Formats: sequence, C-alpha cells, structure tokens
Amino acid sequence: MSKPTDLSGLIDRSSSTRKYFLSLPAETQMLLHRSGGEIRSAADLRRYVDLLQRHNRFLMNTGNEKDGFYM
Repeated sequence: MSKPTDLSGLIDRSSSTRKYFLSLPAETQMLLHRSGGEIRSAADLRRYVDLLQRHNRFLMNTGNEKDGFYM
C-alpha cells in the first residue's frame, strides 16, 4: 500500500488516525481539511492540531479571541 498523499488518504487508510480526527471538534476538522494537503502522517496531524491549539491559546491570552477559533 502506498503512503497517503493528503489528510483524506490518511484518514481512509488508518483507523486510529480516523478515530483521533473524528474526536476533534467539527470546526477543527474543517480547518484541518483546508490544510489537508500538507498532512501526510499521523505525526503531521498531531503537530498541526498542536499548532492550532497554541495559536488559539495565544489569541485568547492577548485578548484577540475573536480572531481565533475554539477547540
């Protein structure tokens, strides 16, 4: 089996990654799908979610939560 080339392929091929992805809030899933071409492994997915969470916390801490999203 070839390696996934994007998030959709990764989710299709890995039940554990699919389970993790589906455990995320719908808004987060939508954001991830928009950047899905850059996500090719479970590690990529977890890194990207971590980045989104850090960005969101930063915005909340600086009083700019209206510019962020909530996970």
